[in-house]
Amino acid sequence: MLSDVLDKETCKNCRFCCEFEKADEWEIPIVSKNVAEHLKNKGVKVKKIKENYTFDLEFEGKEIKKCPFLSENGCVLDEENKPFDCKIWPLRVMKKDNKIYLTLAKTCPAFEKDDEKIIKLSLKLFEKISDYAKQNKGAIKEYSPDYKIIKEIK
Repeated sequence: MLSDVLDKETCKNCRFCCEFEKADEWEIPIVSKNVAEHLKNKGVKVKKIKENYTFDLEFEGKEIKKCPFLSENGCVLDEENKPFDCKIWPLRVMKKDNKIYLTLAKTCPAFEKDDEKIIKLSLKLFEKISDYAKQNKGAIKEYSPDYKIIKEIK
């Protein structure tokens, strides 16, 4: 979705959004029941969180775990099975003070210097992201100060 502003080589070399430590477990992408079943059939461990599912990376200690679909060439999931969180990263739908917002990860290295391009593109995608958020309320993450609020979703 964001290929107009994200260079695939930059993402391939970074992989920041595909690696997790225990403290960042909340960032692991949310998937629907159908995608979770598909992933389980491929041998991926998943766990239920409210009405949705996520990858179960089974953390022990302070190690960094990679997404089970991260390969040397990037993500191996097709568009149909790729989590929405991944499709819109470094954008994220978050809730704060009973309001829902479209946010931008301040930690994405691709936008450390200039996030204007991603903000402009996110506003073009706003309706699609907003529709997803309204239909998948369980996939909305709690707000983190590591994210810049772009626009409220009503």
